[in-house]
Amino acid sequence: MSVNKPQAHVGTHRNRANRSTWGFEDTRYSVNAAGNLEISGSRYCTSGQELPSLFLWAKSALGLKDDTFAVPQPSLYPPRLLPATINEDFIKRVTAEVLQDKEQLSQEKTVRIRHGHGQTQQEIYGLNFSSKTVGRVPDVVVFPAGVEEVWRLVQLATECDVCMIPFGGGTNVSQALRCPATEARMIISVDMQRMARIRWVDKVNRLACIEAGAVGQVIEHNLGEKGFCLGHEPDSIEFSTLGGWIATKASGMKRLRYGNIEDLVMDVEAVTAAGVWPFAPALVPRDSVGANPKHLLFGSEGTTAIITAAIVKLQPLPSVRTYDCLLFSSFETGVQFMQAMSQASRHVQPASLRLVDSAQLQLSQALRPRPGRAGQVKQRLQTAYLQYVQRFKFSETVACTLLFEETLEEIRSQQRLVHKTSRSFHGLHAGTQSGRHGYELTFSIAYLRDFIMRYGIFGESFETSCPWTKVNALRRQVRERVAKEHRVRDLPGRPFLSCRISQVYETGATVYFYLGLYMVDVKDPSGVYAEIEAAARDEILKCGGSLSHHHGVGKLRQRFLRRAVTDMSLTLNAKIKREIDPGNIFGCGNLLTTSNDVLCLDNGV
Repeated sequence: MSVNKPQAHVGTHRNRANRSTWGFEDTRYSVNAAGNLEISGSRYCTSGQELPSLFLWAKSALGLKDDTFAVPQPSLYPPRLLPATINEDFIKRVTAEVLQDKEQLSQEKTVRIRHGHGQTQQEIYGLNFSSKTVGRVPDVVVFPAGVEEVWRLVQLATECDVCMIPFGGGTNVSQALRCPATEARMIISVDMQRMARIRWVDKVNRLACIEAGAVGQVIEHNLGEKGFCLGHEPDSIEFSTLGGWIATKASGMKRLRYGNIEDLVMDVEAVTAAGVWPFAPALVPRDSVGANPKHLLFGSEGTTAIITAAIVKLQPLPSVRTYDCLLFSSFETGVQFMQAMSQASRHVQPASLRLVDSAQLQLSQALRPRPGRAGQVKQRLQTAYLQYVQRFKFSETVACTLLFEETLEEIRSQQRLVHKTSRSFHGLHAGTQSGRHGYELTFSIAYLRDFIMRYGIFGESFETSCPWTKVNALRRQVRERVAKEHRVRDLPGRPFLSCRISQVYETGATVYFYLGLYMVDVKDPSGVYAEIEAAARDEILKCGGSLSHHHGVGKLRQRFLRRAVTDMSLTLNAKIKREIDPGNIFGCGNLLTTSNDVLCLDNGV
């Protein structure tokens, strides 16, 4: 085993993030003098380029007239706050007995605000466009630098009766960081960014010990310098952390090759109200010594412990990374192809395989820069070929984007199977460039939601998983339910609802929706949007889908939890919570503590 020097903490990486919207401060959408959209910076495939088609596409997709878009709303950030609740005894003791320097504790307004929200549309709207006072946010933020400091913080919280909420990257879309409105104690946000080291790398056994505050992108960079990778790549990899992945039971875009987070983690170190929960005495591939209670930390959402580190499996850094794209004549045909690929041998599967429906494909096309004259001619020829030779209808055509990460020989073998299988479903090869654009668009499109909110367009994503036999019916019925909810509220335009298959398993798939609504002149637009999203979630459960595949429950989906798990599971989890945290020190309020809980959720932050 080679023991490496600790990596510098990644606070500077995260400090480049925007505090009131998604993403980095150097990347944002804006409208230029010609009235076209641009995205600044140089991080993404569309950065620094003009996107002339997006506004026209949005008006068409939402059923709006050419002159419908309103004047953009200015941001009201930072919002007004309620007075902080301060426990002077805790503040005095933590600064004297635990923290090493004054920068490890902050009561600054914008720091507190940032630690009290995730990335749902309700939270972003409340921060930027609501005139109401923001609901409860953490009263103090602390930045521990080691396990001993975390344990002393928890001890002091118990002795002084304060509430603690762990904070990783703040990327959740479940309102998991919203502070309970009824919490009377001082609330401490425990930010893990100073605990972001790679403690050691074992090159022989392909293992690494990484602290919980390490950001995904930084993890991959540092491991890559040693010839390895973790392979976990969620859409939020630029900001989300290892501890957050474990706490939400996350999944990444390259699951086919590397697995979900529970497949990658060998052991977890955490701090509970009862003490430090260390790594197991022996690090072995597998054992049979009874049930492992540490599995309860996966998906615990900050309710039972602060995760401080994990031992993870490594893979050799792939020598080649390449993309591909396939077109199919309908979503149903694309689903058949995806199922066939999911049930093929794992040795010939790509690292990532995603299917987007026609609505999302058209959005992707609208986010392309204007091509030159030669490019325009090429586009017209391609369109004519699809329409008149292959008989594809543009309104029904779907795309599958693929990512391959292996040796060149292995990739060629995988591509042969992919193309052979696609021909069975009359798929067309669209090329490497289209595949790369579709894959990388995931990162830049996240900025779009917060930008178009200024124009009264509200957008959000939500996901589920279901068996292959239910995919098409679930998609159809959710579309019908959203259209009905939109119609009965007499909202302007029409709803935009796109769908993609983002993960595949032998037994089923992850179905991921994007919902867009035009909400200008609608009273309480964020609340109305939340009602329609909840109706879509209700329909998903009626169709046999899961409550969540990887976003988690938080507070946004609490009201549905009793329909998704058994009363026995809820009761056992509640008993475990009471046993290891009798004082409810980890009082974030996520999930349910008993099967009889009654939840009163507001639409504030």
